[in-house]
Amino acid sequence: MAVNPTPILNSTLTPPAICSNTAFTYTPTSATIGAAFGWTRAVVPGISQSAGSGSGNPLEVLTNTTIAPVNVTYIYTLSANGCTNPTTFSVVVKVNPIPTLNSSLTAPAICSGTSFSYAPTSATVGSSFSWTRAAVIGISNISGSGTGNPNETLSNTTQTSINVTYIYTVSADGCTNPTTFNVVVAVNPTPTLSSSITPPAICSGTPFTYAPTSATGGATFAWSRAMVAGITNINASGVGSPGEILINTTVAPVNVTYIYTVSANGCANITTYNVIVAVNPAAGISSTLTPPAICNGTAFNYTPTSATAGASFSWTRAIVAGISNGAGSGIGNPMEVLTNTTGSLVNVTYVYSVSANGCTNPNTYSVTVTVNPTPTLSSSLTTPDICSGTSFSYVPTSAVGGATFSWTRATVAGISNVAGSGAGNPNEVLNNTTGAAVDVTYVYTVSANLCTNPSPYNVVVKVNFAPKLTSTLTPNAMCSGNGFSYTPTTNTPPATFAWTRAVVAGHK
Repeated sequence: MAVNPTPILNSTLTPPAICSNTAFTYTPTSATIGAAFGWTRAVVPGISQSAGSGSGNPLEVLTNTTIAPVNVTYIYTLSANGCTNPTTFSVVVKVNPIPTLNSSLTAPAICSGTSFSYAPTSATVGSSFSWTRAAVIGISNISGSGTGNPNETLSNTTQTSINVTYIYTVSADGCTNPTTFNVVVAVNPTPTLSSSITPPAICSGTPFTYAPTSATGGATFAWSRAMVAGITNINASGVGSPGEILINTTVAPVNVTYIYTVSANGCANITTYNVIVAVNPAAGISSTLTPPAICNGTAFNYTPTSATAGASFSWTRAIVAGISNGAGSGIGNPMEVLTNTTGSLVNVTYVYSVSANGCTNPNTYSVTVTVNPTPTLSSSLTTPDICSGTSFSYVPTSAVGGATFSWTRATVAGISNVAGSGAGNPNEVLNNTTGAAVDVTYVYTVSANLCTNPSPYNVVVKVNFAPKLTSTLTPNAMCSGNGFSYTPTTNTPPATFAWTRAVVAGHK
C-alpha cells in the first residue's frame, strides 16, 4: 500500500517587502510533486483591501493607508495526492507605505540675494527627498537639482516678486512616491530708488521737498543727513520726503547729501543712494549802502555788487520830499539825475532786491545817497556905492550851510587896480582915476558840500571918483583989510565946497 507524504511549503515564509499599491507576487513551492497551494488573507488594519483567498500566487495589489510598514499574512494550506497538510504556513509580506511631504508647500518669502533654506519632512520615518528646479525668468540662477535642503542663493533681477518652484520627490524603504510636490517660494526683489538723485536746486530758507520712488510696489524710504559746513541745520533723519528748511549761510551754493535706504516686502537694499541737492544762498549786497553824496542836478552812479557770483539787482525809489523826480524803478545802476529843490541836504533811498541762481533774497537793502543842494548867493548883488580910494567890503551869504565863496575881478577901465581874485570879502581899496563913477563887477562862485553852483553871481559896486578943485590955487594978491573973494570950481558939478583956515602969524 502506498503511503503519500504530507506536503510542506519549502518556499520562503518572508518574501521581500513590497510598496503600497503594487502587486504581491509570491510563487509557493513544495518538495512534494504535484502539491497544490490554497491561501487565505484576513482583513488587515492599515490595508485598504478586504479579506481574500485563492490558490497559488496571490498577485494582489496591496494598499497601505498608513505612514508605516504593515505586515500582511497569507495563510497557505498544502495538498498533494489527496493528502492535505493539517498544518498551515503563514507567509508574511511587509507592505511599505508611499511617503508624502508633510512640510509646508508654501515657504516663507525670501529676499533676492539670500539663501532659500527649506527642510523637507515626512511622517514616514527614514524618508529621503530629492528636488529639481527649472530656470525661471527673472531669476539669474540656472536650473538646478539636489537633495534635502536646497540652501540656494536666489537672485531676482526684476522689481517684482517672482515665485520659484522646487519639485520634490519623496522616497522611503525603497518606495518612491510617484506624485511629486511643488514647494513654492516667493523671491522678493531688491528695491531700488528710481527717482532722480540730483533733484533741482533750492533756495536757502525754503523746504527741500523730494518724493522718492521705486519700481517696486510698496517700497518705503528712510533717509539720514549729516551736518554740512555752511548749512545751519543739525544732522537729521526721517522717512519719505525730508521737507526740511535748509539755511545756507555762505555766499555760494552748498551741496547737501541725503542718504536714502530703500525697503520693500521686508527686504532692505544694502546699497544706499546719495540724493544731492544744491542749496543756493540768499545773495546780498556787498557794496556800500552809504555811497558818497552827490550834487544837485548830477547823476547818481552806483554799481551794486554781491559776493554771490551771477547776482542781479533791481531797485525801487519812492517820491522824496525836496526831490523833484517822480518815483522810479530799474535794475543795476540807477544813473538818475536827482534834483534837490531845497537849500538843505536831502537823503534819497534806493531799495534794492538781490537775486542769484533763481533765488531772490527776501531781505531788501536800502542804499541811501545824500543829494546836496546847489548853493546860491543870498546876499544882495547891488551894494552901496563907495568912494574912490576906499575899501570895498562885501560879506557874501548863502542859505546853504557851510557855503564858501570865491570871486574874480577883471581889470576895469578907470580903476587903477589890476585884475584880482580871492575868497569871501574882497576888502579891496578901489581907485577911480576918472571924473565919473565907474562900476566894478565881482564875479562870485558859490560852493558847499563839494558842490559848486555852475552859475556865477555878478556883484556890482559903483566907485565914485574923488572931486578935484579946478579953480586956481594961487589967486591974485590983495591988500590988507580987504575981503578975500575966491570962487572955487570943480570938474565934478554940482560939487559943494567947504574950507578951513588955520591961524597965520601976522594976521589978526
